[in-house]
Amino acid sequence: MYQSVYYDREEYQYYLRDDKRGWKVFKYSPTYYVAHPDGEMETLDGTKVVPVKKMDNYKDPKYFEKDVDKDTRVLVDLYHESDDTPSYHNLVYLDIECEIAGALTPENIKDPKGKITSVALYDNNSKKYYCLILDEQQLMTEAKSEGKEVIPYKSEKDLLSGFLDVWIKLDPTIISGWNSEFFDIPYLYYRIKKVLSEDMAQFLSPIKKVKSTNIFDAGNMVEYVGIGGINHLDYMNLFKKFITKQESSYALGNIGEKYVKLGKIEYKGSLDKLFREDINTFIEYNIRDVEILVELEKQLKFIELTVTIAHLCHTTYESIYYSTVLNDGA
Repeated sequence: MYQSVYYDREEYQYYLRDDKRGWKVFKYSPTYYVAHPDGEMETLDGTKVVPVKKMDNYKDPKYFEKDVDKDTRVLVDLYHESDDTPSYHNLVYLDIECEIAGALTPENIKDPKGKITSVALYDNNSKKYYCLILDEQQLMTEAKSEGKEVIPYKSEKDLLSGFLDVWIKLDPTIISGWNSEFFDIPYLYYRIKKVLSEDMAQFLSPIKKVKSTNIFDAGNMVEYVGIGGINHLDYMNLFKKFITKQESSYALGNIGEKYVKLGKIEYKGSLDKLFREDINTFIEYNIRDVEILVELEKQLKFIELTVTIAHLCHTTYESIYYSTVLNDGA
């Protein structure tokens, strides 16, 4: 069963990951339908139709389903016989911390000036937490305990290179954070580009395809960083979709305390000050954010629900927010 699909609009080819067959790269002509008296299929109004692979004219109204999303079309064509979910997923949660260098506006995230000081990860398969921490004074040593590993780095360059090593090893098929679509993923991407290189930033993707695109969200044009081959499910967005009542605050600590009785680590002053003066509490703070995400999914199962719905509808997982795409696939 498919785990992810990515369509490269420049190469005109698909990259599809299947839990049984692994990666497949291919060009594909979507299926369309035209009216035919001997057709074995029918439209909603009873018109008999036959499948075709080419259109003479895209604007010709005689062609049915020409406006179906490309990813949905290929998934329906290849997997229509089964609504099963994959036998496994590599689910990784993440949270990053960075130096405060001005307001976190889209412009400042695209040109990030603050160093990334730590990255916390949780691998849902091994049930293991990682914290990659910046230690420019080289006062720390690597620490391992059951289910947790803290790895210090003497420079941000080393930290980001080390992060990519861990990322590639974990090989995520689904990633999730809290507000990660707006902050964590784009900040990581642009900071890796700035400190390492554009080529290194492409290693965020198992198929070396990371692209930023402008999309409409709630009537506003926003920039989205897409990682080809990985499903990115921002848990804050899932929470807002599935729990429709308005919360007084969508801060992770408040949501964690209310729904799983787990709040953020408290501290005085700024995070920059905490990083300088109490590195151990800073590490706990970073890991706690990921712990809250893990407990939310255990309780609410929104990622599990998203995967189930996506396979019933034969759509990408990120399509969970778009009813029209889900309906087309179904």
